[in-house]
Parts: sequence; structure tokens; C-alpha cells
Amino acid sequence: SQDDRTIRLGHDLAPDARLQVLAHEAAHLLQPPSLTYPEAECFADAVSYLVTRDDVRVYARYLAHSKTGLGVLRTHRREIEWAAAFLAFPLRP
Repeated sequence: SQDDRTIRLGHDLAPDARLQVLAHEAAHLLQPPSLTYPEAECFADAVSYLVTRDDVRVYARYLAHSKTGLGVLRTHRREIEWAAAFLAFPLRP
């Protein structure tokens, strides 16, 4: 929740979906504070994709709803890559 900065995952989600949601929401905690809402969603989706390496078509559908924020993929590429590496570190052998 926004108030206490906790991430709650639905018990009905498949393990892959839980990881997607967790990576997306955790990315919001690491994003630059100046991002607009569409930019923040693109940032979080990009980080989630890099962490999970799931089907890119799923993320393309998400990003289609945030077209005005797509520039963040270019302007904040380093931050996106850093956040993904930070979140994925415990997942890598």
C-alpha cells in the first residue's frame, strides 16, 4: 500500500505472476521520484521484464496503455538496468 510501503500479493496468482507483480511494485520503490504516472508505469514494467525475462508480448500489452511514458525507456535506461540488477541479484545463482 502507498501508506506503509508494503507490497501485498494475491494468493491466487501463479508463481510467475507473483514474481512479475513483486518486481513491478518493487521497481516503484526504486524509481526516480520525478517521473509522471505513465513514466513510472513504464519504468516499473521495464524493470519487471528485465528481472523475470517473461514473454515480451505481455509487457508490450502493458506498455501500450502508457504510451506517453515510453520515453523513460531511453532517458532512464541506466536507472532501469540498475534497478533490475538490484532486484534480480538474490535470484541469480
